[in-house]
Amino acid sequence: MSITYGIVEQTHELGGEKRITYGIAAYANAEECGTATTLCTVNDLSPDKETVLDAVRLLNESHASLLHFEELIDDYLANN
Repeated sequence: MSITYGIVEQTHELGGEKRITYGIAAYANAEECGTATTLCTVNDLSPDKETVLDAVRLLNESHASLLHFEELIDDYLANN
């Protein structure tokens, strides 16, 4: 099973004002059937889409383990 990380978008509305935030989801890929299952999602990380996309890119390039997923996100956001 391979894991792929992707960006997720949420829209929050309060008092008529909308706010968009971004998070990261971890997906288990089943290449043989062309499907993906969401394993874990961390929502509302940042309103800055580019920051979250960069974190997703680093997670995918390093083939980050799901075991360290949340810790790696915390470290990335603390340093950026």
